[in-house]
Amino acid sequence: MVTRDAMVMRYGGVFALILTAGAAMAAEPGVGNALGCEHVAFVRAGVPGGLVGPAREACNGDPRDIRCCVAPDGALWMADSRDCVVWRIKDGQARIAAGCGVKGYRDGPADRAMFDFGVGSYCDVETNCDAAGNIYVSDMMNNAIRRIFKKPDGAWWVETVSGGGKKGRDPKKGEWVPASELRFGGASRFAVADDGTLYYANYGGIYQVKDGKGTRLATHEELSAQLGGRKALADWHVGGSHITPDGVFYWAPGGQEIFRFDTRAAGAGGASGKAELVAGEGPKQTDGATPRESGFHTVVVVYSRDASVIYTGGGDESVPRRIHKGAVRHLQKDGSFKPGNERDRDNWRLNQPVCLGPGGELYTFPGPYAWAGWLVRVTFGEEGR
Repeated sequence: MVTRDAMVMRYGGVFALILTAGAAMAAEPGVGNALGCEHVAFVRAGVPGGLVGPAREACNGDPRDIRCCVAPDGALWMADSRDCVVWRIKDGQARIAAGCGVKGYRDGPADRAMFDFGVGSYCDVETNCDAAGNIYVSDMMNNAIRRIFKKPDGAWWVETVSGGGKKGRDPKKGEWVPASELRFGGASRFAVADDGTLYYANYGGIYQVKDGKGTRLATHEELSAQLGGRKALADWHVGGSHITPDGVFYWAPGGQEIFRFDTRAAGAGGASGKAELVAGEGPKQTDGATPRESGFHTVVVVYSRDASVIYTGGGDESVPRRIHKGAVRHLQKDGSFKPGNERDRDNWRLNQPVCLGPGGELYTFPGPYAWAGWLVRVTFGEEGR
């Protein structure tokens, strides 16, 4: 049973249940059917950002250029590459937590910091957090990954944790160099472990950054050999990276195929971890018999903590899909997930996933012909419901 004040809205013959603030679900969020959508933040896109206050009245520049993460305290952090600022949404209030709104490169007090995220058609920025609540964003026009954190005196601060320098060193596998000197100082998609260790795939291979130093875990040649000659490292636009608690790194270059790499053995005595294809060999936009036999077309990818649940969408696909227990399924009009393809699906026009919450709830930005500019949270029932 769902308790709510609700309204049913119709767009192009597609009905969706939009839950207002204070909605409560009887079932715990999980991997069952979609139960409803809640408007979390923002009302318009395509206008200058910066209007702060009540989250559902704030404005942002363009939802295609935004990625989010949920911090341990429940705050939602969002990097906005159109306006080069980072938002914090907590208790129904939205404010700009970092960035002065001017493109550039400057560390220091968060409200004076400068970012240059770049603007692309497929959301070229990433936001992640560690277990301590530190926030990390990819700042690729500056070839860097930046960290936003609270100092002991309560002031928010921005610092560069990888890249941003000019030396351009590319370490050999197992060789550690100052992170500020890395030639590939970051990637538009990267992952953060609980302890703040960074992982990312770029043209030179898979990299790890920890305690101010960086190394290469695997070279491009090693990965290509393990993956049957595939070009697994094109750092182009969409996709999504993730590191599981047990050290398995996922990445999806170009949003076409999803790969994983076991970092636990990588670098030890020159060894290379195992790399394998997870999904994406099939025809584009089609749910195959298995994830490998399914196909994706420049999608954004988000992961549950252990990567047992993966959602794709956005980019050149307008429908969220779920990868779970060896199956790929499209979201349907009735809230269920069923096999299909981009042309025969019935959907809620939720479009682009931006992150998963701790309870499995999916944050998305709908397409421009639905609730343009809204940040929406989708809640799911228990498996089988």
